[in-house]
Parts: sequence; structure tokens; C-alpha cells
Amino acid sequence: MYRILAEHHVQFDVLREDLVDPERLRRYAAVVLPDPRLSVGTDRPVLTTGATGADVDAHVQGAYFAIRPDDRPDDRKQLTGLDNLDLVYLYGRFAPYEGEGEGFLAYIPPHMFGPPEKCYHTEVSDTPGLVRTPSGDVVIPWNVGTHYQSYAYDGHARLVMAALRDLLGLKPRLTTDAPATVEVVARDNPGAGALLVSLVNLTGQSGTAFHAPVPVRDIRVALTTDHTPLRAHALRAGVDIPLSAHDGTLSLTLPELALFETVVVEYRE
Repeated sequence: MYRILAEHHVQFDVLREDLVDPERLRRYAAVVLPDPRLSVGTDRPVLTTGATGADVDAHVQGAYFAIRPDDRPDDRKQLTGLDNLDLVYLYGRFAPYEGEGEGFLAYIPPHMFGPPEKCYHTEVSDTPGLVRTPSGDVVIPWNVGTHYQSYAYDGHARLVMAALRDLLGLKPRLTTDAPATVEVVARDNPGAGALLVSLVNLTGQSGTAFHAPVPVRDIRVALTTDHTPLRAHALRAGVDIPLSAHDGTLSLTLPELALFETVVVEYRE
């Protein structure tokens, strides 16, 4: 889940379970739980992933989730960003959700596993692979984060982002055209009257090896803020960055990113 959020430039914190309380969670737009055995008290929408329970199949191979026509956008605005995606595979644990709610995706039970010209599915069940509960929360009753960590299949990441965006109503504070291999993090530094936008170029990472990064140029960043920005300055490059502000959104373009950079956006208190 960490990789999915970071690669899609979603701004997030990772909190220890013993430090979580309703008041602290009120600062966030949504809460992601990577295990259904975790329970937190919050009035924020919650996305829960993972499969547990005595009836869980320890390992499913040759199973899939079909993306049905009803799952795609129409006048109800369901799951977006799934164009050209008909199936996502399940290669792990799955525990059908037993509560009430609106189901998405259709579970395809295990079939013969092998080349597509010889092995294909003939049965699609009514068991959903993603559920929006009556309270508005979302449950993905399988380990979608583990799938992405192991195989980095884009379809799994697109499902998570669709759940956050379309079902939980997540509105990103930061948008950028930076590639997934560039991490972008924005945070307030109110004592100094500034916003900090930090970028890390991971193009040189290959597994456990780190090589010289490939420079990324002309990275555009837009950030919503209640402040009036005055000046943007790139610390490592030592130069000012042109910025603009309109309707509560500031925009800037970093000319070049080598390994890392932090842009300080000063604002009027």
C-alpha cells in the first residue's frame, strides 16, 4: 500500500497503531488499514484490505476478479481509471466479505492454470472482490498490497486508487506530472511561514542496487493551500522557482531534478 500511494503521489502518513486515536485521525481525509484485524475509532472513511479467518484459503492460484460493466463509470460515477482492464488476478488469500454493502468486481474461482489458449475461465461468481459498506467505508477482502509489493501489477494499483478516489471521495492536495519513480512530498512548516515540497529521484534504483539517477526535467507541481505564496526557492539548486497562485492552488515547475531537491514556498502568515 505504501508503494501504491507513493507512486501515485498521494500525500500520507504512516502511523503506529498504539498512537492512533480519533482526534489525531481527524487531520486526514481517509484512513487505510492493511489488515482487517486492526480496528480504529474514526469518523473518517476507511479502506480496509487483507484476508483473515479460519475459512481463508491460504493460497489461491488461477483465480481472478472480473471488472463488470456495472463497475465502470456511468451516471452513477463508479470506478474510474480502469479503462482497458477486464481482469485482475488473485494469487494469494481471499476471504469473501460477509457483511452488507454494494459489491464491485466479480470473483472468478480457480480454473486450470497455464497458457491462455488452453486455460481460460468459464465461470464468474456473484462474490464481490471489493465492497462499499452502508457506512461508506470500503473493504477489499484480499491482500492487494501484498500483490503489488510482490508483482507490481498496475491493475492492482489502479483498483486501490479508484477505491480511494471514487468510493471514498479522496481529493488530492498535490498533483504532479512527475513519473512514478519520483517521490513528491509536501508538508507545512508554519513556524517558518513556509511550505516544503521535497522530491526524490529514484530512477537510479534497481532492486537493491543504487546507480546514478537519470535527471528529470520540467516537473510541474500543483498544491492546494489557504496561504498566499510569496516566493519559491530550490535549496539544492540555489535558485528561485517561478510560481503562480489561483483559487487556492499554487503551481510551480522545477526545471531539473537530479537526486533530490526541496522547494521552499514562503507565504504570508
